Amino acid sequence: MAKLFVVGSHYQLITAINMATTILSKEICDIILTDHSLGFDEISEKLNEGEVFRNAYYIELNDFFNSVNKYKRFLIPIKHYGDYLLPANMNYDYDELIFSSSSKVMLFIFKKIHEVNNNAVWSKFEDGLVNYIEEDPLVGFTLKIRNFIYRKFHVDDFYSYKHFTYFYKPNLVIFEKNDVIGEMKQLSALNENFKMKSILKMLYPGVERVANIEQYKFIFFEESYFADYDFNGDYKFISKFAKVVGHENILVKLHPRNSKQNRFSEIGINTISSVGIPWEAILFFAKLKDTQLLTLYSTSVLNTKLLFNMENQVYFLFNCIGEEIPIRNKEKAENFLYSIVKNLDDESVVIPDNETDFYKKVGSIYE
Repeated sequence: MAKLFVVGSHYQLITAINMATTILSKEICDIILTDHSLGFDEISEKLNEGEVFRNAYYIELNDFFNSVNKYKRFLIPIKHYGDYLLPANMNYDYDELIFSSSSKVMLFIFKKIHEVNNNAVWSKFEDGLVNYIEEDPLVGFTLKIRNFIYRKFHVDDFYSYKHFTYFYKPNLVIFEKNDVIGEMKQLSALNENFKMKSILKMLYPGVERVANIEQYKFIFFEESYFADYDFNGDYKFISKFAKVVGHENILVKLHPRNSKQNRFSEIGINTISSVGIPWEAILFFAKLKDTQLLTLYSTSVLNTKLLFNMENQVYFLFNCIGEEIPIRNKEKAENFLYSIVKNLDDESVVIPDNETDFYKKVGSIYE
């Protein structure tokens, strides 16, 4: 029997490859890539030429679930959705389905697997820090609602088939654990997986060139507030900071949604875009031992610690901006970050109280 991964993001893909080449290296593994990420059709072809997975499949979920097909779907019994979603050449010889978040698609896929092997189980792997503080959404449903969902999708008590939950740092999980979480397993740090280098170079050509960023003392992670709300507070802060530490010492990692205008290059600050090459792949090749990472709220800055056990200094700057940041659920987001920082118990991860506090902590003269 084999294992089947389902991934929809580059973070999930890299984690699946890490698992398939370490803790599951003696198992036969297949993988499904969905159209939630651009370029996954081409990456699935590359994976089929490699040796990590026996088969790599690409499926178009967006096309199936978009409004154009809603009438077509109405004619298909829900219990047969998997027949239309999944590749016709799959043989479903799986004993474990592995994915990052429960959804109706996972129910469809698991139903197909369970029809062939009623002893099959499913497991989850973490998809970033949010999974350390919030349990699976379906877990919180009342038993009556959950049973209704299972009957609707013709899968008896979906959670009774739960096997493992995989985390890079199980000790950081702060929500109350219960039976449906399953046994927690620890994933290997990416930089301890020596097979990853050749695989990432094959999947993401040019990654070594893009990762040549060790000359920068600071990397700022832009977020989508400019594109979404025309928010410029981050730009004002970094513009001022650059005058203190030098424009040449700062690199800005651009957010994909802010592609219409590169605000920072206009003032002489170098930028990097991870479109096509994910940050997690860049980190594998980048030498960032002394680089300090800055952001307002983006938890991507913590991937150096979560996935690679690096010791970079990290600053969350949401208290340092002199205007209201247009983030949804602001209080919840900030409480989340404070909880993570507390649980990390790492002096290199800091939430400054204000702008003055930040300048003192980075050792610069506040002006």
